[in-house]
Amino acid sequence: MPGDLDQAKYISFTTFRSDGTPVPTAVWVVPFDGGYAFTTGADSHKVKRLRADRRVEVCVCNVRGAVADGTLIHPGTAAVLDEADSRRVSDLIRSKYRFEWFIGIAPMNLLRRLRGTPQSSIGIRIDVAD
Repeated sequence: MPGDLDQAKYISFTTFRSDGTPVPTAVWVVPFDGGYAFTTGADSHKVKRLRADRRVEVCVCNVRGAVADGTLIHPGTAAVLDEADSRRVSDLIRSKYRFEWFIGIAPMNLLRRLRGTPQSSIGIRIDVAD
């Protein structure tokens, strides 16, 4: 596993539209079962793009998704995780990003519970090519 991704607080996760256009998104990331993983909305566009094309690129970025010149871009594949693995990833994210999770994610989860809407996040696993 690449050391730069192991230490990253944010990575740029790039999926591809059907016409090949890259779509980068900054995400929190954790090491997971020999690869990396993050959570996202189950109905997000990145999930829809992944279901059509598992090819991805990842690299270190800042909170806004800006990638510094000379940053190493890692090609790989990604897949949507099942419910149990998605929960494991969510727990790892909460552990790594305690403060940010408490400020950003916990209030959204509370609102969902109060409204009676189901939890709609899903885990994505990234396998970086060697």
